[in-house]
Formats: sequence, structure tokens, C-alpha cells
Amino acid sequence: MSEHETILPEGWPRPRGYANGMAASGRQIYVAGQIGWDDKEELVGEDLPSQFGQALRNVRAVVEAGGGRVEDIVRLTIYCTDIAGYRSGVQDVGKAYREVMGK
Repeated sequence: MSEHETILPEGWPRPRGYANGMAASGRQIYVAGQIGWDDKEELVGEDLPSQFGQALRNVRAVVEAGGGRVEDIVRLTIYCTDIAGYRSGVQDVGKAYREVMGK
């Protein structure tokens, strides 16, 4: 996979955890929506952090199977249908993200 370049307009502060723009070239991989199930199509855990971590592992597996790395990912769209579960587990959700994505 080719490298990508963060675009930051002059004078703008550097954002934390995202980029305002990215420039990429070369091969692109489009990953379908992923959920928190394993390779046997069984949900992993009953809580949001467990399922979120598994969904991220699934994204990573698809990217790596296509020859990419997590560092090559330029965009993730994350949907959460349980805002109370998110709020109560936000620390563990963040931990799962860092463990799987390394950022």
C-alpha cells in the first residue's frame, strides 16, 4: 500500500485523533460494515467495549488480508445504537481502539 499525507491548512491547529484532510494514492481497499462477531459469526461479549474491539479486529483483518496496514486507514465511520452503553464504557471503548489500531 502507498503512504498517505495529512493535509493541514496553514494556521490551523493540528487536530487530535483525526485529520481534516488526507491525500492518498495507489490501491484502495473498501471495507464493508463490520460488527462484533468472530469467525464463527458469534457475537463476542454482551457489552459495547467487547463488541467494538471485535469489530475493529474484523476491520483490521480485512485490511491486512488486502495487503494493507492499520496505518493505511484514512477513514472509519462508527455507528453506535446504545448511547448509554457508550457513555458508561467510553474508557474501555478507547482502550479497545488503541489496542487494535495502535493509535
